[in-house]
Amino acid sequence: MIFEPGFTIRNVWLHDGTLEDAIAWRERIDEAPDVGYVYLLGYANGHTKIGATAYFPERLSTHQRDARRWGANLTRCMVTRPAFNYLQVEREVKRQFDHTQYFGEVFIAPINDIANFVQFLPLSLVATEEWGRSRSGAHQFLMRLMAELSEGLGPRTGDGMQRYVQTILDRHAALGRATGLSERDATINALAVIEVHTGLDLSAFHAVLQEVE
Repeated sequence: MIFEPGFTIRNVWLHDGTLEDAIAWRERIDEAPDVGYVYLLGYANGHTKIGATAYFPERLSTHQRDARRWGANLTRCMVTRPAFNYLQVEREVKRQFDHTQYFGEVFIAPINDIANFVQFLPLSLVATEEWGRSRSGAHQFLMRLMAELSEGLGPRTGDGMQRYVQTILDRHAALGRATGLSERDATINALAVIEVHTGLDLSAFHAVLQEVE
């Protein structure tokens, strides 16, 4: 099953079906900066793999090749909607089921049990102010470090900055349309990412968007 736009707040799943159909999402979405996905892979023996990735069609293609190489039978694939806290969600899920760990990211737990747990975890589909503040600090530190290591490195300017900003806007707008976000929320996400990566102050735009229902 591939869900089309029209999600409810508790509908965290973007895909629930075959691995092949999940990989086919590469025709509909591109990777967008700073958001990612938690995915579950169900094996025929009842085991489940738990993972997270910034772009699931590519990652799942790797799992498909590995499964064919080792003769594993993957019977089901579930992927969450894109979220800013996908890595935290992945860690929380693995912590909850660590007593069932078989090896690596494979757990002796039914995929439905794990999916039910994921269903009620907070998934940050829209960037929060806290996320922006935490990432801005890390980015500023990285930029200072890069400047010390290599003379001339610094923030993008002029036409390069404009193209970079436009790419982020385009990627998040397209991802929002494909995964059920409103245009407003997709724009909020894009602005938050732009602020983190460029240091621009876009608070005036945020204020306008907050007034839009």
